[in-house]
Amino acid sequence: MSERQRVERMLGEANIHFAYREFQQAVAMLLEVVRLAPGMPHPYQTLGLIYEEMGRPLKALKLFMMAAHLSGRRDAQQWRQLASLCIKHGELQQASYCLAKLTVLQPNDPDALYDRARLLVHLGQYKRAADVLGSLLEQRPTDAGIARRLAQCLYRLSQPEKVASSSSSSSSSSSSSSSSSS
Repeated sequence: MSERQRVERMLGEANIHFAYREFQQAVAMLLEVVRLAPGMPHPYQTLGLIYEEMGRPLKALKLFMMAAHLSGRRDAQQWRQLASLCIKHGELQQASYCLAKLTVLQPNDPDALYDRARLLVHLGQYKRAADVLGSLLEQRPTDAGIARRLAQCLYRLSQPEKVASSSSSSSSSSSSSSSSSS
């Protein structure tokens, strides 16, 4: 039996142990798989699921991050889910990292950009938030809410000259949208 076949067989057995909630046996087999094939994402993902089931969400989160990095896939949904999980468990810096990965994969996704900007503001990273909001405002120049958040970030950065220029560029279009949103 080749090394690859052995690893695949062990993964299958570990998944069966996991399905039967035999967590210790599954963990032992998965750790051996990691030792034999450290570049495979699947055992890290399954270990994450096991630790999540065992009530150890932070350990699970670290394993999910490893799986995401090793997957080599450009899976935006995986990074979105990881960001949500990080936020849920108070790992805001890690969530910011996941949202950054997501926005690299989907640079025109306004929800991802807005979520990242909101989190950066919450973390006090106003410069980075302003950069993201600036990109978002280019996509949605008539959105008064984005212009307002950008102005707030720039004000926090003590750059009132940029506040004035970003406000004037969207004021003619935002005055009609702000009256409808009130």
